[in-house]
Parts: sequence; structure tokens; C-alpha cells
Amino acid sequence: MVSPNVIQAIVPMKPVHEGKSRLNSVLSLDERASLSLMLLQNVLRSINNTKTYVEPRVIGGDSWVQSISNQESAKWEPDFGGGPNKVVKDAVLSAFEINIEGIIVLPGDLGFLNSHDIDQMIDLSKNLTRAVIARATADGGTNAILMPNGMLIDPSFGPGSFERHLHLANVANIPMSICSAKGLEFDLDRPEDLLAYRQSRSDFDEVLNWWTDKLNNI
Repeated sequence: MVSPNVIQAIVPMKPVHEGKSRLNSVLSLDERASLSLMLLQNVLRSINNTKTYVEPRVIGGDSWVQSISNQESAKWEPDFGGGPNKVVKDAVLSAFEINIEGIIVLPGDLGFLNSHDIDQMIDLSKNLTRAVIARATADGGTNAILMPNGMLIDPSFGPGSFERHLHLANVANIPMSICSAKGLEFDLDRPEDLLAYRQSRSDFDEVLNWWTDKLNNI
């Protein structure tokens, strides 16, 4: 059972060979799967290095996602269906039921995320008395949302969800702060995103090739 009285980070995932389909013009199927694993590893390591203890919890994916979750000391559990918003809502409610003090929902593809970005979200929650949200620059989606226990905002992820989540919080009288940390603004979906990420990581091709070789030699 998850330990109570902590903050938990929920990271929903697809099977790695089903993700990053918008990059099919620039990466092979195995390269896209490898990229998903690279990005997930960055997210989990960012969670594990926060100044406030945050418990990582990965939901969904496949045996590759499960393996890297175990490697990075994250709890893993399967996705039982119903769509990503239902999966997230069920995960949030189950965390609140065992007295988790707050949850942070983070996509698994935040390539520029670091621990300081997560710390900033926690600081903005004012000791978990406010919800916190971060906007995805590319499509107006939500790249992170922090919900203290008792402040459930119905998950409505997807393009334009930043404004939807703000509206839902307002309707529910939940105080909300906005986090503008750079690592929370960028998600990697389009070829131009890949170019920016590749240019920022001197080891990108080396790590991508390592994962691709691993996928091809199981």
C-alpha cells in the first residue's frame, strides 16, 4: 500500500510502441518507443530529486514502462481502461482515499522537466492549500496539475484543457495558482519539438540508439 501523508506524482503512460505517432515522419517505430522511454526516465528522475518527498506512481504502458518504473523506484500499475481522463481521476481518488496529502499529474514526455520545476509547483500550493496548474505552450493543454486532498478538479486533459481546468476549479471554488516553470511548458509531440530537444541534449543520439538496440535485442 502507498504510504499516507505524502505527495504523489501520477504519470499516465501508453505502451511505448503506441506513443509519439506524430513523429512517424522523422523516427522509426522503435525509435519512437525509445524516445518514450528516454522521456519517462527524465520525468521519474526529476520526481525522485525534489526537495520535498514526492512518491512516483506510473499507470499504464507495457512491460518496458513497468521495467523502467521499477528501475527508477516508481510504483507501477496497469491501465484498466476507460480513457486517460478516467484513469487519472480513478488514480487521484484512490490516492485521496488513503490520505495522500496531494497529487501532481505529470505527463511522461516532459523532456525539459527537472526537479526544480516540481518544487516550484509545490511551493505555489502554499502548503497544499491551493491547486496549481501549468500550461502546455504548444496547444493550450495542461502539462501538470497539482491537487491537494479534497480539491479534486475533474481531469479534462487534451488540447485546450488549461482553460477548462481553470474553469472547473473556479466553479468548484478551488483556489488555483499558475506555474510558469520552463520545464513544464514543453512537451515533445511534433518534429519541431524533437529538433529542439535533440539540440538541447548532446547525448540524445547516443541514448536513443542505446534504447533502440535494447528494444531490438530482447
